[in-house]
Parts: sequence; C-alpha cells; structure tokens
Amino acid sequence: MTKFSYKARSQSGNLTTGYMDADSKNDVANFLMQDQMIPISIEKDTVDNKKDKKTDGIVWPWQKISQMQIVMFSKQMYTLTKAGVPLTTAVQELIDSINYAPLKEALIDVHTQLDSGRELSVAFSRHPRVFSPMFITMVRVGETTGRLDQAFFELSKYLTFEEVTVKRLKKATRYPIMLIMSMVIAIIIISMFVVPVFSDFFSRFNADLPWLTVAFISFSDFMREHWLILLLTFTIAFIGFHLLLANEKGRLWWDKTKLSIPLLGKIYKLDSLGRFARSFAMASRAGVPLMQTIEVVVKVLNNAFYVKKMDKLINYVQHGQALSIAAEKTEIFTPMVLQMIRVGEETGNIDGLLMEIADHYEREVIFEVEKLGDAIEPIMISMLALFVLLLALAIFVPMWEIGNVFLQK
Repeated sequence: MTKFSYKARSQSGNLTTGYMDADSKNDVANFLMQDQMIPISIEKDTVDNKKDKKTDGIVWPWQKISQMQIVMFSKQMYTLTKAGVPLTTAVQELIDSINYAPLKEALIDVHTQLDSGRELSVAFSRHPRVFSPMFITMVRVGETTGRLDQAFFELSKYLTFEEVTVKRLKKATRYPIMLIMSMVIAIIIISMFVVPVFSDFFSRFNADLPWLTVAFISFSDFMREHWLILLLTFTIAFIGFHLLLANEKGRLWWDKTKLSIPLLGKIYKLDSLGRFARSFAMASRAGVPLMQTIEVVVKVLNNAFYVKKMDKLINYVQHGQALSIAAEKTEIFTPMVLQMIRVGEETGNIDGLLMEIADHYEREVIFEVEKLGDAIEPIMISMLALFVLLLALAIFVPMWEIGNVFLQK
C-alpha cells in the first residue's frame, strides 16, 4: 500500500485534511465519498520514510500479537475518550502504563502522528500487524460520527469474544494433540530402545515368532536403520506444509479442507459464520456503509475459502442485488442466517438480527467444543489401549512360549 495525503470538504463546506494508506488515489477518493466527503486533492505522502522504516520493523513476522493487550487498550481508550481526555493525552498516558513492547512502540509512533496532525485511524493504519482492519475501520467510523468512545467500547467487546473463542478451540484440541504426541514419542522410544533388546533375546533361541512380533521387530529395524532419512522427511514435510499455507492456492485448499474434517470442521464453520455475523452487525450498527462493511468483514474472516466466497458477495452487491440474494448465491450461509438477513433488510434491523445470530453461533461453538472433547477422549484412549495390547501380545506371547519350552525340558 501507498500512503496518500488528502484534502476534502464535508457537505457543510468544512475543509478536512488527513492521511490514508491505500492501493491507489481512486481507493482514497471512494472512501472519502462513502463518508460523504468531496475530495479536493489527493497526493502521495512525502513524510520522511525513515520514520516509516523504523516503525515497520517494530513487530517481527514471527512475533504473535497479544489479543488481550489490544482488548485492554480498547477498554482504556473507551474510558479516557468517554471522560473527554484529548487523544494525544490519552495515548501518552497509555504509553507510560503499557509494558507490552509491540503495542508500546506502536503507540509511541501513533502519538507522534497525532502531534503532526494526522487522524487517529490513519496513525493506527501504519501498524497493521498490531491493529487489525476491523479495528482501524471502527476507529475511523468513530472519528467520523463523533462517537469514538462507543467505537472503542464495541471493539473491546468484539475482541474479547474473539479471544474467548480462540481459547475454547485451543482447549478442545490441546488434550488430543498432547495424547497423540505422547503416543508418537512412546512408539519411537519403544522401537529404538526396547524392541531391539527383546529381538536379541529371541534370536538367541531361534524361536519361531508370531507374525505380530516379526512385524514389530521389522518396524524397529527400519526405524533404527533409517531414522535420519525419516527425520529429514518429516522436517521437509513440516516446512513444505508451512510453505503451502504461505501460498494463496495452498491456503485456499487447506482452509476448504479444514471445513470437512470430522468433528473439527463444524466448529471451524460455526466460528467463521459467527465472525461474519458479529463483525457485520457491529460495523452496521456503527454506521459503516454497506459495501465498506462487507469489505471489512472479509478481512476479519480467518478462512481463505470463505474470503473467496465473500468476493462473490461483494461483486453481486456491487451489481445492485439485495444482500440476502447475494448471500444465498455464495452457498456458505445456513438457511437461518439467510432468513435473518432477509428479515433484517425488510425491517431495517439487520444489525440487531445478525447480533442475535452471532450469539446463537457462540452458543453452538461452546456446545460443539464440549462435544468434541467428549468424543475425542474415548477415541484417543482406545487407540492407546490398542497399542499397548498389540505391544504386549508381540513381546510377551513369544516369551511365554519360550518359558514353556524351558519348563518342558
């Protein structure tokens, strides 16, 4: 994106100046006109790029932004702006109280931009790794409508919901992942160190071994002889999978595949639709124009397959079709969601109905996550029990037979 400076007049004739990140001058002009502003001039920003380079390196790609820090920041900004504290003073107070480095460094730059006359949303847009598109858009709407405190309040609620949903999904998958890893480690240790001891013992007696024992010994020999090749194979596969996710087509394939995974697929779908409903309702309630609302919602979705479907939704709406009809053509929404959108269009209360849908999906996610844990636990325990049983049969049955031979002698 390129940084542009602009001058525009409101419908009342007031002159407004500011800065905006966009792909082209047309994008800036379209955004201004959506906000009922008449563009006068739009030029590339000539601010010293050294500052930009400094701020661009604040958050490294492998650093993960703490969502709870952004939630706390939103709540604090809501309190300060509602109390009438000037923005520069509010940001400075938060800089002095925040210890989280990525957010603190970003706010230092935001404070500098505010002192130079930039709008708060434009200052936030310089740090896309810290502030999401939804965050920036809601702040921009709050500035335009004069309800910045309410924008921060809605953001804190929305981000809290997002954090809680992510934690629920992690909690549901933590136990099976740990159990699978434990099983893999156990298999490696037994194959590399335990089975060879019994294999040497059996070979001394030239005993006829059951097919299960032979299979375990063959697998152990293969692991010991080719462990380096296996390690390199898994490493390459791991790196290749991440490179696949970094590719647009690969990400699209994986996000579509996730929706078909037994047990987990339904949770991913409910989570994505819940994000759509809640973010759409929040942006619509804040007065964001329909097209801009859809564009923001697309950026909030965490599934590339649904994002591609939403591109079709944008295209249909741009060509004058009703939102409910366009949503139906994407073939990703449930009949209940489509009905709510249709009723919302007819009654003019689409934000309220979509918020009800979001609450419904939140309850569904909670239920499915609990059901996932209840379903996975017996499956994992059964797999572990089966492995132990097969190992016991493979090792102890031959030993029992050898023992009987000695007793007969």
